Amino acid sequence: MFLILSGEGSTDTGVNDKEFGPMTKLIDNWIDRKIGYSFIKEKTYTIVSKTELTKKARSLPAQS
Repeated sequence: MFLILSGEGSTDTGVNDKEFGPMTKLIDNWIDRKIGYSFIKEKTYTIVSKTELTKKARSLPAQS
């Protein structure tokens, strides 16, 4: 399992895999309570900036 987080920046998701924000902690705690798996503890997540996510999405081929 792998989780990708995206948001506005350091005040919500964080800036990188060592400095995660409050929303990352909230999401991880919620998932850990539901399925007993912490993405933070297992280091199976990444934080992607909104700019980077938008750039990647625009580079994908159009679906018909």
